[in-house]
Amino acid sequence: MSRTLFFIDYAEADGPFNMGLDQALFLSPPDRPVLRFYGWNPGTVSLGRFQVFDGDTQALLGGVPVTRRTTGGGAIFHDTELTYSLVGSLDALDLTRREQAYERMHRAWIGAIMEVYGLGDGALCMASAADAASSETFWCFMRRSPYDVVCEAGRFPVCADDHVLRARSAVALNMKTPATRKLLGSAQRSRAGLLLQHGSLAVGCSPIAPWAVGLREISGDVALTPARAAQQLKDAVAKSLGVRLEAWKPSREMIIQAKRIAERQFSARSWIEAARGARAKV
Repeated sequence: MSRTLFFIDYAEADGPFNMGLDQALFLSPPDRPVLRFYGWNPGTVSLGRFQVFDGDTQALLGGVPVTRRTTGGGAIFHDTELTYSLVGSLDALDLTRREQAYERMHRAWIGAIMEVYGLGDGALCMASAADAASSETFWCFMRRSPYDVVCEAGRFPVCADDHVLRARSAVALNMKTPATRKLLGSAQRSRAGLLLQHGSLAVGCSPIAPWAVGLREISGDVALTPARAAQQLKDAVAKSLGVRLEAWKPSREMIIQAKRIAERQFSARSWIEAARGARAKV
């Protein structure tokens, strides 16, 4: 991997802009890989590119804002969580296959979390193919894919908050509690040797999935915020990756591009409601 990554420090924005900036970085990448930390305000559900979003699901989500990612996977309620994105060429990232980015980034996150929050050996691990759970489950954090960062179900306390979806909604969306709890999951897209990978790290357990686990439960710091977690973890992630982070800000032109993409694609009902995320005109 490139010895230096451009780093866009934590900031919060609405869902369409967050996805628009990731897409702008992917379409017009700078001359070295970029690692970005960000949060979502207001809390937003992002759908995987290939997920069906029908009327029943819309009704269950009520007034929660919704957008659709360009990457696959299940839906995520981005509320009390830290999102990262990584954009760069496979060559610059020293990868021969894009799947290697999952293992490398997730191993770095495990090392950083264990170092910063003083966890013992074996507290966190990566899921294997044998751990895979149904890809038909609506929510990302109820699915299990290789390289997901998980912990044993009984190791940390369970969140009791459930103010968005009630039990009937959980049944309707086919939620079944897995044997492990997922802390971090990622998804990708690629083109012409260029990679976009973004992932979601739970800070507080999701009110949509109260059986999940977040950094608050792991660290015992019930007041931990995504912004503070980002500051605590960024240097440790860089150390685990063996890279140096160089502060970087998108140009004015890139911000304009991101806003345009956000409006024309990630805010558009035609994109959000398309069962296969049909490409919007940007």
